Amino acid sequence: MGIRSDVGICLRHWVYLGLSCKSKRLIRECFGEAEEHHTEGLLFHTEHIKWYSNTDSDIIAFFEDLGNFDDKDYLIIEACNEYPQSTEGCAGEWYDNPWNLYKSVSVELCWEH
Repeated sequence: MGIRSDVGICLRHWVYLGLSCKSKRLIRECFGEAEEHHTEGLLFHTEHIKWYSNTDSDIIAFFEDLGNFDDKDYLIIEACNEYPQSTEGCAGEWYDNPWNLYKSVSVELCWEH
């Protein structure tokens, strides 16, 4: 049970290298290897994860770790069904990232005849 999210993380190389061992372990365990390398950084992505950024101690420590870097050097986007009321699992401002990672929201009205 619980809320499941899709999460994407873009990190400039020096941000990833500067993370604590605990934060790197969290990324490795939750996201595996970087999905895509680029000369500017790394992209990590996973689906259907419990990304509890306000209660999971490892995720809280990861966000605190990111506080040592300029927020324009990383971007975390959590896509969950509680958006737009909740953006707690998102952080950073690297909007011009080379993968153009962004959140897209759509609503569709459906019914059966």
